[in-house]
Amino acid sequence: MAEEFSKTLKRQIQKFLDGKTDDPGIQEFLQAVNETYRFSERDRELLERSLELTSGELTALNEKIRLEKAQALERLSESEQILKSINENLSEGVFRLESNGRILFANRAFVGLVSSDQWQDLTGQTIEGFFADPETWFTLKSILEINGVLKNEETQMKGGPQGRIWVLISMVKVARNGLIDVYDGSVVNITQQKETERNLRRANDILANTINIRKKAEEDLRRALEKEKELTELKSRLVSMTSHEFRTPLTTIQANAELLAIKLGDVVGDHKDKLEKHLGRITTEISKLTRLMDDILLMGRFESGKITYQPEDLDLVNFVRDMIQNKSNWNDPREVVLRVMGQSRPFSGDAALLTHIFSNLISNALKYSKDAAAPEMSLIFEPGEVRVVLRDYGIGIPDAEKSKLFQTFYRASNVSGIQGTGMGLVVVKQFVEIHGGTVIIESKENSGTTVTMSFPSQR
Repeated sequence: MAEEFSKTLKRQIQKFLDGKTDDPGIQEFLQAVNETYRFSERDRELLERSLELTSGELTALNEKIRLEKAQALERLSESEQILKSINENLSEGVFRLESNGRILFANRAFVGLVSSDQWQDLTGQTIEGFFADPETWFTLKSILEINGVLKNEETQMKGGPQGRIWVLISMVKVARNGLIDVYDGSVVNITQQKETERNLRRANDILANTINIRKKAEEDLRRALEKEKELTELKSRLVSMTSHEFRTPLTTIQANAELLAIKLGDVVGDHKDKLEKHLGRITTEISKLTRLMDDILLMGRFESGKITYQPEDLDLVNFVRDMIQNKSNWNDPREVVLRVMGQSRPFSGDAALLTHIFSNLISNALKYSKDAAAPEMSLIFEPGEVRVVLRDYGIGIPDAEKSKLFQTFYRASNVSGIQGTGMGLVVVKQFVEIHGGTVIIESKENSGTTVTMSFPSQR
């Protein structure tokens, strides 16, 4: 009887759980049980209490399941919103395709790459038409079907201001149970990067071309320097030879002129004055040619690097004073006025080079200021430097010609009739610079010239 009751009870409870009966059915169930089996009042109370307890637990369990389902749906909704937000705000395009290339999903970044309207819905369109070359899609699909994945393939798609953009495209094949396989992918716009790379390649090409041009220029310069060196050496040898060849006849002429001067002492009459005049002219021209040869030879030695700087401690005041007082060098009755300013101190310089410097300047000052006041020379000793200033009151230099003063063999247009080689100032400038100094010339036509040389006091 108990077994039969258990089976009947299970069937009735199962009907209740399956929802085939409502709450009033419990009473019918109990009535049927009561009619089938005779229970005591106590058994009936226990059975009712047991069924009430079971119904409450089932109701609580059902409510718990409902709440958990609602929470799961809410979390799923939130996850979908988050995923949607992420997709919409990604800087790279994200898409999902069917295996035939039809677009199932494309985020805003992808739409913005291939369309001018980033809100356009591309769902249902095929991706094939968005490639610059439609055949690209079939090539990419073949790789994807073979490997199952496609990583960072460079290709061109339609879009952008120029109508085409360079992208890196990646895709993966996703298999779904019972459904058609799909392709998930992403694209990154690398147009600017490609442009940068192109500009970099162009800059590298330009740089390489520039380097080649520079190397060629350096090679040409090297050859030119070698040629110039050869020409300088050739000129030096030519100058030396020419100087020697000129000196021999000049020496002969000078010797014969001196003999003639001796013999002239025995001559009387009107012819003596004419002979003395011609002899004096010969002597003057010999001196002129000799100075010219000396200057040319000196410049040749300088340009060939054969002049060496040999400094020694000098008493600059006495050195200059001795040069000024040696009137046999100047052929001029005037004496240059010497002034010394500041505390005199030893000066380190090359005596031979300084002699050329001061003799050229003093000679010019006397030569170009005939019938004017005597030139003035000042030695100014200051901390850190010594300045030598030579001023004359002669014919001066035209303004338009001052820039050419240090050109070899150049002579100003207002010096006609006055002897000179046009090399004196060139020598002065080169030798002053050897001493580490500078030379400045200030002049005004018919108002004289001032030459200022500055030397460092310590060398």
